[in-house]
Amino acid sequence: MSKGRKSRADLNSATSSKPSIEPNSPQKDLSTSQATASGRSQSEFPTPVEAMANLSMQSTESKQDKNVRSQTEPQKKRRYGVYSVVPDSAVLKPISRPDDQGTIGKAIEIYTNHFPVSIDDAIINQYDMEIVMVREGRKLCPAKKDERWEVLQKLSKHEKNFPIVWYDQGKHLYTKELLTDFTTARRVKLTINNEEKIFEFKVLNLVRQEKIGNIFDFIREKTAIRPRDPIRIIETLFKQSVHNEYVCIRNKYYDRCQKLTDLGDGRGLASGFHQALCLTRGGPTINVNLAFTCFYQPLNFVEFACRYLRQDIRQGVNKAELEGMEELFWNLP
Repeated sequence: MSKGRKSRADLNSATSSKPSIEPNSPQKDLSTSQATASGRSQSEFPTPVEAMANLSMQSTESKQDKNVRSQTEPQKKRRYGVYSVVPDSAVLKPISRPDDQGTIGKAIEIYTNHFPVSIDDAIINQYDMEIVMVREGRKLCPAKKDERWEVLQKLSKHEKNFPIVWYDQGKHLYTKELLTDFTTARRVKLTINNEEKIFEFKVLNLVRQEKIGNIFDFIREKTAIRPRDPIRIIETLFKQSVHNEYVCIRNKYYDRCQKLTDLGDGRGLASGFHQALCLTRGGPTINVNLAFTCFYQPLNFVEFACRYLRQDIRQGVNKAELEGMEELFWNLP
């Protein structure tokens, strides 16, 4: 059959495919409801029920029931202004104060962590000294830090007319006296680990003299040079006075007898205080603050490594783990 002619069946199909327009038809109601709902927010994607219903071309269910959904307003992102806890300076009013520093106000007491210090205006002598251990055959070797401290303590108790000195745990000795009588070395015997050892104490030379009065000159603005050396000498005296009760790390002090808080990795947390000498207009003061630090627990290396690595190394480690452990423990402070 040619393309220009149509069969009777095609004509009947074309005629029946045209929708009948009636005044009360559901199609009109649908268009009306859609026009009414167009002002509200609707989803761009159909629901699963609508998608399945649209697949059926023979459904007699009203399309109005299919398309109508519960519709809600979308949440709007509101932007709030940034507010400061400090009020605007234009709103603040200056505090009314009495003229010429009067006495209208009420006096109050304020507690601070600064405590006044009374220091004599003296001259402190700084000496270089040496403490060595004498081994068999009179061989000399440097003494350890704790050994040097014990030697000085024994000298101060048993040496006749031994002056008051304080020691920086290095090679410097401070005193108000002139150590002119210490021209020869002094020998001291100590028992360490049930073994008697001989140590030799010797004053080398007078290095410098520091005036404590420089602190007061700086406070009174007579000089602009900050007296760092006199401050360091006084702080060294503070450290020595509490050496037997506290562990001193720079300007921080920790009680030797306190129980450490176990951190579970071979270390323990210790509480202490930070102490420093401050120069104020009212005079020198001691400033004290809380301080915390970690100490290693009294464990052998194997127990410490197991806790620190959180792994029982007694069960064995491979070569890669061993190399990592060596690098890790080498860099431990």
